[in-house]
Amino acid sequence: MGLLNATWRIHASGVDDLEMIERAMHWLTGDCCEVMWERGKSFHGSPQHVAIIRTGKRKVAMDWLRRLGVSVLSEINEGGIGNRIDDEKTVHVRISLPELCKGNVSLIDSGSRSSSVKGTFKIESYPGDDPVIVASRVISRLCSES
Repeated sequence: MGLLNATWRIHASGVDDLEMIERAMHWLTGDCCEVMWERGKSFHGSPQHVAIIRTGKRKVAMDWLRRLGVSVLSEINEGGIGNRIDDEKTVHVRISLPELCKGNVSLIDSGSRSSSVKGTFKIESYPGDDPVIVASRVISRLCSES
């Protein structure tokens, strides 16, 4: 078992360096996908850009999760992965956008107001399977492979 799909979402302000963010996302995704930006306005009316990068390919989704690195994956597993899984059997991860732009991957707290990249990973889980156990096994397997 593994992952069915994955998505990365970035919200950037009108003054953020989109090229730098794109380079970081290409590194994080293994340069497999094009980053498409949508221009809009934030709730308060200021310009903002939103990028959504998706894959429905299982192998690519696993590669994206693997690229977080052993230390981040271990932190996810040890921090209680059940807190990151929703009713749709999706694991939610938020990483620091400024750190990613520097070439580092680090988790941030859900209450943090720092710029972040939101990742969602759909678990391949079937009726009778506990998604927390399945996700924990996937992450443990990725950690042991590295």
